[in-house]
Amino acid sequence: MKPSSRPSGDNVPVANKKTQSDDRDNEGPVNHSFFEVLFASLSEDLHTVKGDLSQEIKTIHMDVADQGDMVSNLEDWEISREEEFEQLQQEFIHLRDQHIDLQAYAEDLENRSRRNNVSIHRVPTCVEANNMEAFVQALFAHIMEAL
Repeated sequence: MKPSSRPSGDNVPVANKKTQSDDRDNEGPVNHSFFEVLFASLSEDLHTVKGDLSQEIKTIHMDVADQGDMVSNLEDWEISREEEFEQLQQEFIHLRDQHIDLQAYAEDLENRSRRNNVSIHRVPTCVEANNMEAFVQALFAHIMEAL
C-alpha cells in the first residue's frame, strides 16, 4: 500500500498489544511433562521418518545395484556379439573368396567342355607310325584302364 492510502493509526492492529485472552492462555507455570511428551512424540516421529528414509535408501541402493548388473550383462552381451560379428566377417570373407574361386573354376570347366577337339602334344614320331588314329585310340584305351 502507498503511505497516503494507509488507514489512520487508530484502526491499525498492533502485534505487540496484549489482550486479556492472551493473559488467560499463559496463566500458570509451564508444565515440564508437556515438554517431555512433546519431545517423546517428536523423537518417535523422527525415528519413524529416519526408518522410512533408511528403507527407501536401501531400496534405491538395491535398484542401483540391479541397474549396474543389467548394464554389466548388456556389456558382456555386446562384447560377445562383437566377437561373433568379427568371426562371421572372417567366415564371410573366406566364403566369398571360395565362391569367387569356384565360380572361376566352373567357368573354366564350362569353357573346356565346349571345346570339340583335344590337342596331344609331343607325340614321338617313331611311336605313331603311319596311323595316328589307331595310336590315339590305343592311348585313350590305356588311359581309361588306368583310371
